[in-house]
Amino acid sequence: NTQVILPTQTDKGTGIVYKILSGPASIANASIIVLTGKPGKVRVQGNANATTSATAVETIMEFCVNPVKPVISVTELSNAVLLQSSDDYTNEWFADEVSKAKNVKGIEITDSKTYTLQTIVEGCKSEVSAPYKAGATESQAISTISFSNRLQGSISTLELPSKTDKGNNITYTVVSGPVTVSGNKLSLTGQPGRVVVKGFSPAGLKYSAAETQFEFCVNPSKPTISIIEQATQYVFTSSAISGNNWYRNNIALNVTDRSINMVSTNLFTVQVIIDGCKSAFSSAKAASKEIVLAEEPMAKAGISVYPNPILNELNMEFGNTKINLVIINDLAGKSIYVNENVKTSKLNIDLKQLPKGIYIINLQTNKGEFSKKLLKE
Repeated sequence: NTQVILPTQTDKGTGIVYKILSGPASIANASIIVLTGKPGKVRVQGNANATTSATAVETIMEFCVNPVKPVISVTELSNAVLLQSSDDYTNEWFADEVSKAKNVKGIEITDSKTYTLQTIVEGCKSEVSAPYKAGATESQAISTISFSNRLQGSISTLELPSKTDKGNNITYTVVSGPVTVSGNKLSLTGQPGRVVVKGFSPAGLKYSAAETQFEFCVNPSKPTISIIEQATQYVFTSSAISGNNWYRNNIALNVTDRSINMVSTNLFTVQVIIDGCKSAFSSAKAASKEIVLAEEPMAKAGISVYPNPILNELNMEFGNTKINLVIINDLAGKSIYVNENVKTSKLNIDLKQLPKGIYIINLQTNKGEFSKKLLKE
């Protein structure tokens, strides 16, 4: 409305005189507010003089003439977009509903957020403009990166692409593995393991976001085997602290310990596997001779272990010998039976689920330690 009609008299019939204190308006015909067409806060004062029957009275009223809803115009620049308001009054810009800038007619943007605008004059606010969504119109890509597996201790620094095919910067982060990243330089730490690295370039005004992930192995060094001969066994030890996988005559033993205990002259090898990354196999090693475990001293101590070979059950009779510990190990040194609480002179062990093969039984008694080779059929 361009006019506001005011009352001409008080409730007592006294005439009222109006004047504009401030704002985009004027008084016409004594009691009509005429708006000028501009936005702002209008303040009007009304006065009624005293009479013989009524006291003087004064009132002040105010209201807003809100700015019209602004419109955003868009101008594409080389590396940005210029947004401008249709109004020359005080503007406040919002990016994703968060205040971005105030008291400016236009702003340059370089992101893909949603922008809106509101005009404010003397606290009187317009409706919020229709939104402008800065959107990517072209795709971009990061060059495919393919690294061959590396050997532990090899070249320590690798260079990655620094920009996408559209010339935008790429940020790299290490997902996992023995590596660090600085800019587009990848540095190996010297440890083995699987390296996983992610590259990312955010969306801009023209281009969508781009990302890639690549991985490769830093394979463990080729291990070596050392052998120590003991009275009842050979101890084979890998140079690698962890990740060991032992083989006898090229057949996996499913043993991952650093050391294994053996009595035979078979060929043993070891391979190190860390995070699925495999070393070369070690050179094959064998003991110089087969160790024959003493059985006669066990019989002299009054101890019987039978049958041998074993089909389902292993029987033991100890006579008057006190048994402190019974251990049965496979040839890889893995314990498959342990009894530290033998209170009877006889013991029966169910071994029908035990795989076929050669095992070693060790007895710790009050008469000494005894070992015997067992065959499971």
